[in-house]
Amino acid sequence: TAGSWGAALAAAALALAIFARPAQLDGALLYDDKAAVLGSPVVQGQVPVSKVWTRDFWGKDEMGSPESHKSYRPLVTLTYVANHRLNTQNGRNGDTPFGFHVVSAALHALVSALVVPTVHAALGWRERGLFVPALSALLFAAHPVHVESVQNMVGRAEEMMALFYLLGFLAY
Repeated sequence: TAGSWGAALAAAALALAIFARPAQLDGALLYDDKAAVLGSPVVQGQVPVSKVWTRDFWGKDEMGSPESHKSYRPLVTLTYVANHRLNTQNGRNGDTPFGFHVVSAALHALVSALVVPTVHAALGWRERGLFVPALSALLFAAHPVHVESVQNMVGRAEEMMALFYLLGFLAY
């Protein structure tokens, strides 16, 4: 319904208002971001992108290697590769944080918007009012627990997990 779309857009707008401000978008890559993005041979294009399927999250070790951390997140790594390549094609240094932060903020906005239909579905689609779904989405969008998953690139795995979980819930 139009009300559901409005509530979803409000949640997405709130998420972007919080996480897509210039100070956040221009923020540096920190902590594990340096290893996952700057230190990954897969992301940096030092090895073929097909290695994303055989190497661990950090991109240095094959999954079967004793040195591997055994963390496997190829879809997340592919988003880093796409960010790096888009930066390069747009005449920037591939490691420029801006594009990485834009994608993470957009993912959080999308997930926040999906909370509306998910809560509505969880209530059995019988709840005619949008108060509970809208409030849930707004709280999700603005909750401080999401700061780390949105601002740190390694947290993109959590954003993507939430996206696929909510889509799976809705598809069921």
